[in-house]
Amino acid sequence: MDSFTVLLVAGGRGARMKDVTDECQKCMIPVDGKPIMAWSMDAIRDALSPEKMIIATGYHADQVYDYFGDKYQDIAVLYVHHDEMIGSRKRVLLADHLISGPFLFHSGDVVVPGAALRALHDTFVRGAECVLGTILAAEYHDPALSHGVICMENERIAEYIYPAPTHPGYGMFRSTGIAFFQRRYLDLLKQCEQESEWSGGIKIGVRCGEKFNVAVLKGLWYHFAYAEDIVPTMKFGHTQRMK
Repeated sequence: MDSFTVLLVAGGRGARMKDVTDECQKCMIPVDGKPIMAWSMDAIRDALSPEKMIIATGYHADQVYDYFGDKYQDIAVLYVHHDEMIGSRKRVLLADHLISGPFLFHSGDVVVPGAALRALHDTFVRGAECVLGTILAAEYHDPALSHGVICMENERIAEYIYPAPTHPGYGMFRSTGIAFFQRRYLDLLKQCEQESEWSGGIKIGVRCGEKFNVAVLKGLWYHFAYAEDIVPTMKFGHTQRMK
């Protein structure tokens, strides 16, 4: 894959954070010395060295721009914006005109090790001729119990379940909120008007015969949904292994 675009979504208020986000964009909450999304962008930069990143903003967009500006480290940063709470599907589609090929979708409130991003990229590239997307799926469910659940069959996603079941079955994986997609995934999202989330295209696509695969993350990852998720130290130990 010669080139790809990075799209980070940082538009929601983060209502489950309650008063923590009254005056702060959730993705800009400081954790261990820098904003949550800076951890994500640093991992992307170190693992994948993209030329540019796009950030889809909404609530307190000024805080995002003030921190990252038009260039973060050595990477150009572009912005798309909508003031209202429109859901992640529509927020992704704000960037439609800026994406001309494969792209990395990355939730702005999720942090994973750089090795996981590299493995996701490599898995996507290996299957690029036959899959519409590759989702980074976790064996460890606890960080994001609200995220979709993935059922596999013959190394392909057989079902994407969202809203997620309270007690997922053995062998199911949890979506981390990070994925590589072909450009055509945006066209599929446009057709899923009944879906509010970025993952709606996976759910509908699987039912229509589209092929998706996964890269499996074994070990620690972070999703910042509640105030109690804000940790004093980011800990990515030696247990990070990829399948």
